[in-house]
Amino acid sequence: IHQWACTLAACMAILAPATLGAVFGVVAARPFWHGPFTPILMVASAFVSGVALLGIVFYAVVRFRRAGFERSGRLAIPGLRLLLGIGLVALAVLIARHMGSGLLGTERGLRVATEAVLGGPLAIQFWGVRVGIGLALPMVLIVLPATRTPVGLFAASVAALIGVGVD
Repeated sequence: IHQWACTLAACMAILAPATLGAVFGVVAARPFWHGPFTPILMVASAFVSGVALLGIVFYAVVRFRRAGFERSGRLAIPGLRLLLGIGLVALAVLIARHMGSGLLGTERGLRVATEAVLGGPLAIQFWGVRVGIGLALPMVLIVLPATRTPVGLFAASVAALIGVGVD
């Protein structure tokens, strides 16, 4: 199962930025996705996706008592919790930077696209799902002592994947 988990995580790391990149060619709000930090944002999203997928897989390893479940519970789960937390914080900083530069940018269409995400027709998806479910909820689940369990990591991982998917 570990080999499958690593293979799926590698595929997720390729698919997440590739999917986002494919969107750029057809989205009318292209100025929103241009800039030097866009590739870094994509890589951070791919990192969070891969770690979240591994969190789900290692939860299954521990839950179903697969080979090596003791070691997974002792080493992998805490390590993945730390990596997911680091990835979520980095992603939150990059998203905040992206939104800030969108509001302050002078490129034509950039401010309009950013306002559509922050307070327009895309605001519910952004604030409710991307920020609320995809960033804040996993961070809370990782930080709270009561949810520093395999089940807590599983819930944080699922929420993070939902957030990246909505993004």
